[in-house]
Amino acid sequence: MDITQLSQQLTSRWIAICARRGRQPSTPSQVELATIGVLVAAIRGGPPTSQAETAPYDVSRASEMVNTIQQLDRQMDRYEDPRLLDQAMENIPLQELHDRAERIQSSNSPFPCFEDAVADVLVNWFRDDFFVWADRKTEKCPSCGGPMEYRDSPAPTADERRGGAGRVELHACKDAQCRGAFRFARYNDLSVLMRTRVGRCGEFANVFTLFLRAMGLRAQYVWNREDHVWNSYFSPAQGRWIHLDSCEAARDQPLLYSKGWGKKMSYCLAFSTEGAIDVSQGYVETSKWPEALGMRDTISENELQKALKAITVRRRLGLAKDAIERLEREDEAMQEWLGASDDEKGIRDNLQARQSGTEAWKEARREAGPSA
Repeated sequence: MDITQLSQQLTSRWIAICARRGRQPSTPSQVELATIGVLVAAIRGGPPTSQAETAPYDVSRASEMVNTIQQLDRQMDRYEDPRLLDQAMENIPLQELHDRAERIQSSNSPFPCFEDAVADVLVNWFRDDFFVWADRKTEKCPSCGGPMEYRDSPAPTADERRGGAGRVELHACKDAQCRGAFRFARYNDLSVLMRTRVGRCGEFANVFTLFLRAMGLRAQYVWNREDHVWNSYFSPAQGRWIHLDSCEAARDQPLLYSKGWGKKMSYCLAFSTEGAIDVSQGYVETSKWPEALGMRDTISENELQKALKAITVRRRLGLAKDAIERLEREDEAMQEWLGASDDEKGIRDNLQARQSGTEAWKEARREAGPSA
């Protein structure tokens, strides 16, 4: 029995149970059917598929994409952990940032709302004063101050594994007489990361999501298939999610990657405790969107939307009717913004090439600017 048949069978059984209990079940909507399909797929260990819809796509790659989506969704719960939120507040200079935001709002150039000002001062403080890009630790030897080079990827130690590190980079001094070295463990544990304060975009976005929530802002974690992650927060005044990149201290620059970095992108998916959404079109220049669509070859558009919709439906179960209606209005406004032209979005032109990372690293990733 395939997943589609199992989904239909479960739906039929539910209708029969309702009938025996004297209830009059409503006909499931397409969204509800899609949700059932994705949930059943999760139980069975693969994505809901139909041969007609997925013939051009590799089933294993589509399944991997669905698993990635589900993992990213589960990740959002860690940012609501009271213990971690308290730890974040111990690291954030709340009064200082609040005062900075107040000064901005009292100036001649205030943001549309206080939340915008808070997001702006937070992302700048985080990049400039709290978290350190890994290159600042791997370029100079901690013993002699000389240049270092990448040597190896040793297995994580027991302590590093306890911190969620699945891999480690060993950088050693180029001077053969010096034994200076730096182990860059790619930690995933937020408590450890708030202590080490070192990373690249993954570690930056991971901790910054928690800090956004600690500051009371609604936060999204945005995943890009082409190996980058960033955040967004909801602006009540603007009625939409606003781009934030803590690596670059960038706010409301959604075309930073496509236009500034010269990065080619296909999938950009945003996750929050309120659901999941495909925001790819908002991060790609209008003129380059057809090219981006051609790169979206991992999963059918239908199956992608099913997976994201299932998460959104599950995340909103139990919410009051007015809360769901508000979120649905926000969804509609966001879809309208995603489909707007670059001019309609008010996109700025002075977007820089990537600032974080070495030149060689940026060039290897094709993020050193459009002309690189």
